[in-house]
Parts: sequence; C-alpha cells; structure tokens
Amino acid sequence: MEQKKLCLSINARNMDRISSLPDCILHQILSFLETKNAVQTSTLSKRWQNVFDTTSYFNFSYNFCEFADPLQLPAAAFNELFDGHKDGFQKCIFKVLHAQNGYDCKKIIIRCDLKLDSSFMSEVMEYAVKHKAQELEIMTFSDNQDSLKFPMSIYTCKTLEKLKLGGDQYDCIYVSKSMGFQFLKELRFYRLFFDTYYGFSEDIFSHCPCLELLSLVACCLDSSLESWVPSLKTFELIFPLSEKLSSRPSFIRIYAPLLSYIKYEGPDPMDFVLPDSASSLEEIDIDIQDDLSDKEDFRKKFFTERLIDMLRSFHNAKSVIISLNTLKILSSMPSLLRGQESPFANLKNIQLKTSWSKLAPGWSFLLKNSPNVRALIQGDLNRVTRF
Repeated sequence: MEQKKLCLSINARNMDRISSLPDCILHQILSFLETKNAVQTSTLSKRWQNVFDTTSYFNFSYNFCEFADPLQLPAAAFNELFDGHKDGFQKCIFKVLHAQNGYDCKKIIIRCDLKLDSSFMSEVMEYAVKHKAQELEIMTFSDNQDSLKFPMSIYTCKTLEKLKLGGDQYDCIYVSKSMGFQFLKELRFYRLFFDTYYGFSEDIFSHCPCLELLSLVACCLDSSLESWVPSLKTFELIFPLSEKLSSRPSFIRIYAPLLSYIKYEGPDPMDFVLPDSASSLEEIDIDIQDDLSDKEDFRKKFFTERLIDMLRSFHNAKSVIISLNTLKILSSMPSLLRGQESPFANLKNIQLKTSWSKLAPGWSFLLKNSPNVRALIQGDLNRVTRF
C-alpha cells in the first residue's frame, strides 16, 4: 500500500501540468514569448506540436546591432548586409503570418532596428484587418525615401482597438493622409512626422469618434493641432529634451468633453485651449524640461508667463503632478506670482515629481549599510517619508 502511494506521489511530481491546460491558456502563455521562441515549443512534445499553429499572438523582434557594427565595416558592405537582414526579417514575418491564414489573430507586435519598407508595413496592416486583430504595434526605423500609407481598410476596421506605430531614435516616419479611424480606442504614435505637404490638416484626429487615448511622443507637427475628439479621455503630448525635433505645434486646441487626464512633457510651455473639458478634467502631469539658469531676466519672465498661462488652461484639474524643474521655473520669478490666485480652483492633491533614477546613485550611497534609517525629511517642506 505504501509502495503504491509512493508511486502515485512520484507520478504526481513528474506530471506535466502545463501541457494538460486547454489551448486558450497555452496561447496566453505563448503571448508572453517572442515568436521565434514560441515556435520552438512545437518540439517539446506531441501535445505542443500544433499549439503554435493556432496561436493568436505574434511578437516579432530583431536587433541588427547584435550582428554588425557600422563602425567596423565599410559603408557599402554595411548597407548590403543591412538590406539582406531586412529582407530576411520581412520574409520571415510573412511566412509565419500566412501559415496561420485560417485563424484570426488578437495581437501583432513588430519591433526592430531595421528600415522596413513602407509597402511591407502597409501589408502587415492589411493582414491585421483581414484577420480581425485587436492590437497592432510596429516600431521600426523609417525609410525616408517613401512615406507610410495607411490602407483604407484600417480606417473602418471594427475589431482593431489599439494601434501603436513609430520610428526609432534617429528617424521620423513620414505619414501621408489624415487619420480617420472609425472604431479605434487607443492610438500611440512615436517619432512620426506629420507634414501639411503630405495632406495633413490641423484637425487630423477629428475623424476618430471612438478614440479614448491619444499619445504623441517626439512627433513632428509643422502646424497647430486642433481636433474634435468626443470620446477622448487621455491625452499625452511628449517632446523629449534630448531630441531636437524640427517642428512642434504652435498651440493645441482639443474639443473633448470627456477628457480627464493630460500629460505634457517638453522643453518649454505649450499653449493649450480646452473649450469642452472644463468639468471633466481630473488630473494633469506637467514636466517643463528647459533650464533657465543661463537666460536673461526678460527671457525668464516671458517663459514663466507662458507657463502660468498654460497652467490656467487646466484650471479645473483636481489632481496635479508637477516636476521639480517646473516648480523651479515658477519660483524663478517670484514677482510674477505675488498677488495672483492659484490657477487651480478645484485642487484636491498635488504631487511633486522628480527623476529618482538620476538621484538613485546618491541615495544608494547615503543609505548603504544604514539599516536603522526610518524617515526621509525633505528640507523646508517638512515632508516626512517613513520607511
């Protein structure tokens, strides 16, 4: 009897519990893997042979810098190698996707440091529409010889809810035609170039009636941005100080009656006009990154006045997150602040945000081998953080 219990115990320990899970759970597990690793699971056992063949999640990534250093090769040889890797990566993606032709997909992710062809990117979008994808992400270098053209089918796709599209650190993807996504809920653009030369107008997002989140990071816009977005709840506009963008909008005018959250990061204040968001705005997150220490007083005054005007445009915000540098700018001209009311009449809480990653080495040094530390007191603010 005891021997039988021992055998059952050993069998229980050796049991492959993961393989006994239903396909839908296994597909969810595969969704956390890159596709090149997910494919390899088909060799694990008979149970896994056909699991990937019916997956709905695809995550393609490629790092060309692992294979070649542009500083170690002549330009001609590097470009030839680069084009070869690009063509191979594109063919591999098509081969995998078309092998799943009989099934719908939920998510497609493509991330690489290759200059993918704009025609290839358009074909991937068409595949996503045809196979009822819910999420699509393409992050790549751009090929500046041609602009990206969205296929007409993507504008009326009823299943696609999230679209993330962008270039890498050194390139902006040129996009042609206006946005007209009828059913999209989340739209995130990184380092895209919106140019009136390609037919863009100021109201480029006005034809997105279901859009709830709009995020523009390091995007070049050569005109003002003025759009009516009735379902918009979250708006993010970020211009990193580290990237010298060729153009930024002169002002932002958003008609969004449901807008509740705004995040803005940039080297200087932006002119915001929010006609329909007076009662809905709940939270703002502001980070002005420029350093005024080396500027003349009249420039400091003009800069600070613009910042005050921008904060007044968010006057109904109930929660404010503000960076340490933004607070420094406000404090640089105390004469401008005297006698003025706070721009926030409904303020309930305010949070001072600082770049803790930059301060981490200093904190680590000070707190090293100090197990008895119980509180952090922040100077004149008399703020105590207890550990």
